[in-house]
Amino acid sequence: VWVDENYKTGPAESLLGTVTASSVFDNTPANAASNVNDADFNTAWSSAFGLQNASITVDLGSVKAVSAIKLYWDWIFFAKNYTVEISNDNAIWSAVA
Repeated sequence: VWVDENYKTGPAESLLGTVTASSVFDNTPANAASNVNDADFNTAWSSAFGLQNASITVDLGSVKAVSAIKLYWDWIFFAKNYTVEISNDNAIWSAVA
């Protein structure tokens, strides 16, 4: 659900977005990019092993007002840093976290 209940209630629109990833660990469902926004804490996306700069993109289909972003980060498997960026044209990005 939305973190900012004053903005909107109900399912987060990110659950409806299309996810793409710069890489995946392997072709098994356990590491699929679509796991990023499936609302299941038992699944996850995993990038290719040893890749220094992996990324995921969630396309919401149109420009949306972003009230909050909640990220569940599994740092155990080597990843130590992240940047959250938003864009309304998939060309110019602004870091928000």
